[in-house]
Amino acid sequence: EELQAIAASLGEVVSVNNTMKRIRQIKSDAGEIASAERFDDEGSRAEGSGPHASRKTYYEVLGVRPDATQEEIKKAYRDLVQKYHPDKYEHLADDMKKQAEARFKEINEAYSVLSDPNKRKEHDRTL
Repeated sequence: EELQAIAASLGEVVSVNNTMKRIRQIKSDAGEIASAERFDDEGSRAEGSGPHASRKTYYEVLGVRPDATQEEIKKAYRDLVQKYHPDKYEHLADDMKKQAEARFKEINEAYSVLSDPNKRKEHDRTL
């Protein structure tokens, strides 16, 4: 009987530990999305007027320099896609999931332009 009681209490401890890990993960994920939203609002947008006045450059979206190599662009893209993939945030509130999805789409758009030499040249001409 004593062993059964100990086993039962250990099961409860494991359950509590798993719940705490899950809570920490949710807080971490929510922080990731919140920081991405702040990044978008931190003045990293282009100044002035014109078609790109209220939009970040694709380089800023991926967090690379304009003279970045294709390898650097690809690595930045892969890191960001892994970080902001919407499936990673399914357990969060709908507004947080939508923010992650929007960030994910923005990252994909930036990569589709910067990974294509012709599109990248055109993008660079508009800067």
